[in-house]
Amino acid sequence: MFLPQIDDEVVVSFLEGDPDRPLVIGSVYHGKNTPFYSSAKQLKQSGIRTSSGNELTFDEGSESAKKIYVEASENLEVKVAKEEKRDCDTYILEAQTSITIKTGSSKIEMKNDGTINITGMNVSIKADGGDVKLSGLNVQATGDVGAKVSGSATAEISSSGQTTVKGSIVMVN
Repeated sequence: MFLPQIDDEVVVSFLEGDPDRPLVIGSVYHGKNTPFYSSAKQLKQSGIRTSSGNELTFDEGSESAKKIYVEASENLEVKVAKEEKRDCDTYILEAQTSITIKTGSSKIEMKNDGTINITGMNVSIKADGGDVKLSGLNVQATGDVGAKVSGSATAEISSSGQTTVKGSIVMVN
């Protein structure tokens, strides 16, 4: 149910014809409140737009353009009691400043300066049947207790410049 907003014109009926029992049965367009779907292109669109700019639009256009459009003039909050599933060819999520995905103590945070932080109790990166590549101006791996690099067939540490192996005790084979 949508309640009329200030300056809306409404159609009123009266229950059993009694003027003491008015019932608003709809809103109508007028000079200030004009239809926002009026062009020939928009004839297959319907929806709701509030005076503050919140909008829910159903577009029944061509087969390739059918969609539901939601616009929040400020904040949008969606609450799903159990599970949300999206099945689509391409999923694009864009934000101006940051995107955070969080569950429990695990978090992925992307910022508009290009910084990506992944945090959690245990973080694993695995490529089934492919390669994992880390590259950057400098790549650093640090373990608070230990660090291990191993390969089941081969392992190599190389550099086109200086290669340094340090430790209080360095063991080779």
